[in-house]
Amino acid sequence: MTGQASEIVVDHDLTVRLLPDGKRMEVVDRLRLPKTLPANAMLRLNAGFTLAAGHGLQAAGVKRDLAAYRLPPDAAGKTLALRYSGAPLGIDAPTRLGDMPRGLIDTDGVFLDGASGWFPWLPGSLQTFRLHVDAPEGWRVVSQGGLSRDARAFVWREKHPQDDIYLLADRYAFYRRPGGVAMQVYLLNADAPLARRYLDTSAHYVDFYSKLLGDYPYAKFAVVENRWQTGYGMPSFTLLGSRVMRLPFILHSSLPHEILHNWWGNGVYVDYREGNWSEGLTAYLSDYLLRERKARGAAYRRGALERFTNFAADGRDIPLARFVSRHSESSQAVGYSKSLMLFHQIRRRLGDPAFFSALRHFYAKWKFRFATFGDLIAAFEQAGGESLADLVKPLLHGTGAPRLVLDETRLEKVDGGYRLNVRVRQKQAGPDYPLRVPVRIVFADGDSETRQIELDGRTAEALFRVERRPVSLAVDPEFQLFRLLDATEKPASLGRLFGAPRQLLILPSAASGDLPAWRRLAKQWQNRYHNIELVSDKAIRDLPEDAAVWVLGWDNRFLAEAKRRAGVGDADAGRRERVALVRLDADNRHAPLGFIGAQGAESIGLLARKLPHYSSYGELAFDLPGVRNREKRRLPVTHSALMRELVDK
Repeated sequence: MTGQASEIVVDHDLTVRLLPDGKRMEVVDRLRLPKTLPANAMLRLNAGFTLAAGHGLQAAGVKRDLAAYRLPPDAAGKTLALRYSGAPLGIDAPTRLGDMPRGLIDTDGVFLDGASGWFPWLPGSLQTFRLHVDAPEGWRVVSQGGLSRDARAFVWREKHPQDDIYLLADRYAFYRRPGGVAMQVYLLNADAPLARRYLDTSAHYVDFYSKLLGDYPYAKFAVVENRWQTGYGMPSFTLLGSRVMRLPFILHSSLPHEILHNWWGNGVYVDYREGNWSEGLTAYLSDYLLRERKARGAAYRRGALERFTNFAADGRDIPLARFVSRHSESSQAVGYSKSLMLFHQIRRRLGDPAFFSALRHFYAKWKFRFATFGDLIAAFEQAGGESLADLVKPLLHGTGAPRLVLDETRLEKVDGGYRLNVRVRQKQAGPDYPLRVPVRIVFADGDSETRQIELDGRTAEALFRVERRPVSLAVDPEFQLFRLLDATEKPASLGRLFGAPRQLLILPSAASGDLPAWRRLAKQWQNRYHNIELVSDKAIRDLPEDAAVWVLGWDNRFLAEAKRRAGVGDADAGRRERVALVRLDADNRHAPLGFIGAQGAESIGLLARKLPHYSSYGELAFDLPGVRNREKRRLPVTHSALMRELVDK
């Protein structure tokens, strides 16, 4: 329940009876109001509920299925006993994420949160609660906090202020691992080996982040299986789709990300008035940091900069202070990629001891309270003893990014070694950024060393003296800086085509039976990327040089060009009945070209859905039928304008 910062806390003592056969529920809530209330304070409750008489509230209209009730003038500090029942309205409307409805109460299960209006909500408040739920025989109930049982019901208690109250119930198979923090798994069907993997891995990451940031803030962490294919992080539990949670990589990618949200977002709450800092910080300390620990940090940073360059450049960027949530490729590139690169630069400036000390102090100070981006930056500045305005202000309040050019290099042999002159320049249209630009100097024996160029304006030149002869140099080769990548730094990848200003999809006129499927693929991608153009292979003589081009299908008139540029061979064509493949032109010096070798409406439809999830790859193969991935490969960078071979002058 997104809202502004608040110190107002309402305590709920909820007794709930679930009646899924009738899609109904009966609730008694004894809510204790804070001693101070805003003027004209109102409660919000789903309009499908009927309040029993004697509640003392004054009805004040209905908006978006939520009824408003004005509190009595003397309500502050008092306890109200509200009894209501019914079927909540509007909860079966689909959300924008998959087909999952906003809420659910029927024989398939229960999912209710604050957006469904299932409990009386005072806008701007936080909640503490005791939740006593009478569920059908064989069902289990999940919510925040710690669990106890009485003779016939589940009782959840959360004493820390929450920005929502969740109520889930289903015929779950339940697994647990006791400990200081209880680990729990709720599955729709019994699967002990799967549960054990999640219990053990969850315990590992809860322990890891507790040592890094401070004690885990809840009594338990639970993995809850969802029939819809979600990856949600709630306070003290995550809701993972049935297929999602069985993907082998989820245990060490999505799972630690959602666990970490119990510190950031569900532990320290986001005050959205200065933007959402939680997603970028969580991505940096989970997705990125775990790869850095496996010596894959540079590749991840390059991927983040690729996503920003592909999807947020050319006017699609927004200041971090305006990012609230992910709703498109460009908003994801800002709220995750741009944000995590800001945190990486802060970490480089402060060093690890000060950086992680700042996070621990920030967590301890703001736990179960709302914090702004400014509050987080203040914690870093206090730990580092310096202002970070030069790093933070351009990203938090501005748009755009620096674009680096390696202008000139000059190598001279001098007494005692070599003198190397290097000139770098920023060429973006916007203002200059103050940068410390890393330059890696490589020697003939393979050793290297990294120097820095202070770039305070548009251009800077540095003179380096070295004893051994250098053979090459590279500017920011490990992608330490937030910046726009040069086109030659980006390897050929699906993301490079998806993020291009124009994606031209060339239809195979000879494969008339597949044309409707290819058109549906184009429509799906247009809804996602908003840059799709369609043309028949009969309508053009040559491939354009100013657009990203997809050659679609084995019967395309431009198949020969795809074979020449993307390396599609006769052997690939020979297995077209068994394998669908994607190949890209690996030469990154001109507009990208991709080939999709597929046929049949079912295969093309599955590829339309799956390929956006492989945006960092340049070669893919899928077994047919079913379109199951069998090969995936990232392509190397073949040329880079920020690398230079050195020749004596």
